[in-house]
Amino acid sequence: MLTNDQLAAWDREAFFHPSTHLAQHARGETVSRIMTGGEGIYVEDRDGTRLIDAFAGLYCVNVGYGRKVIADAIAEQAGKLAYYHAYVGHGTEASITLAHMILERAPQHMSKVYFGLSGSDANETNVKLVWYYNNVRGMPQKRKIISRWRGYHGSGLITGSLTGLKTFHNKFGLPLPEVIHTEAPYYYRRQDLSMSEAEFVAHCAAELGSMFGSDHYGIKPDIITIAKGLTSAYAPLSGSIVSDKVWKVLEEGTDQFGPIGHGWTYSAHPICAAAGVANLTLIDEMNLVQNAGAVGATFKQMLTDRIGQHPHVGEVRGEGLLCAVEFIDDKENRTYYDPARKIGPQVAAALLSDGVIARAMPEADVIGFAPPLCLTEDEAGMIADRMAKAVTNVLG
Repeated sequence: MLTNDQLAAWDREAFFHPSTHLAQHARGETVSRIMTGGEGIYVEDRDGTRLIDAFAGLYCVNVGYGRKVIADAIAEQAGKLAYYHAYVGHGTEASITLAHMILERAPQHMSKVYFGLSGSDANETNVKLVWYYNNVRGMPQKRKIISRWRGYHGSGLITGSLTGLKTFHNKFGLPLPEVIHTEAPYYYRRQDLSMSEAEFVAHCAAELGSMFGSDHYGIKPDIITIAKGLTSAYAPLSGSIVSDKVWKVLEEGTDQFGPIGHGWTYSAHPICAAAGVANLTLIDEMNLVQNAGAVGATFKQMLTDRIGQHPHVGEVRGEGLLCAVEFIDDKENRTYYDPARKIGPQVAAALLSDGVIARAMPEADVIGFAPPLCLTEDEAGMIADRMAKAVTNVLG
């Protein structure tokens, strides 16, 4: 491992890392991993260490690493027109094409796509649009936003407030008063253990008063946030897809009050949009949506078969290639580990030492998996085998 070189020194002296223990990193007490390459589900650091990325970066490298067709699309667009803004009716071939491709894939009642750079700013946009929508309708009192504990929705002022994790609130003066939180739909950690799953769903619905979900669950949304998988993180891009109903009110608002006062300098950045066009095309060509469903179900079953009966594995859960394993001190009496023991981070560290990147999720002893959607059954088996080994090493 390279240590005490100039780049490592600059990393600790100059680079403000997100979601990092700042003091420990500055003092050199944490690992500084400098990544240099990737191919398929693998990434590599400058020491030549090759790792299975079972979390796809941050849930986002859907097509896998090293896809030249996306890199070429980025380079071609940069060579033609690296940037132009999207204000007052301006567009580019890439941004217009991508908006069209998104609406082709979206529910039929969706109408327009607004582009940003991250899921956080897309959710900030969506809250502003909801407030604008209600003001135009003469309902300015409708400002409260309901979010769920344990959900993640971003790191801005409003989106950090929406995020239902204390780490994103502590010492930041959040959540803002417009945001209120309701119970997480977290059946395994329900307070009343006598509830059946159906009863718990009804309870959560009663606590909220309404339900939110994706197309997968048959919900008809007014606004949809898209981000991470839009370019498979080859370039930063997000989107807010608004429905016909919302769009009509937005049009009405600009007729009454003039051009809408919302925009980012890099909205619909042509390089990012070009990456999005190439990425969506590749997802179709590689049949990745179907692969995620098939391999995801197999992966979940593999984990269940290998560790589901372990006395300290409380639950294996998942949908598609999103999967999680939750650990518990005493399964029979539903006693959770003391957070100070950091069971989740210990298992994640054991996995990493065996060449697999997974994520110790916040505020619970949970290991999360979100591998690239190009994962094969053989690769899923490798991850499941190493997870079983890590669990045995840490928990016996």
